[in-house]
Amino acid sequence: MSAERSKGETAIPLTSEQTKGVVEKILEKWGGENGICLTEGGWKELMDQLGPDTTVQEAIKILKGKEKTSD
Repeated sequence: MSAERSKGETAIPLTSEQTKGVVEKILEKWGGENGICLTEGGWKELMDQLGPDTTVQEAIKILKGKEKTSD
């Protein structure tokens, strides 16, 4: 997997403190046993919802909401 992004891909820049918070929430929720896996379509949908000025907390809320409806 390349670290390069293709044109049109959106990224959410995170500070080191925000990144730490995301990792802590993932480990808290899933115990580090599983992972988060989004299909390309799911990722695009999430990015459309988030927009460029989202916060980590908003992203986590959206992911938690989707978890309840996905298998």
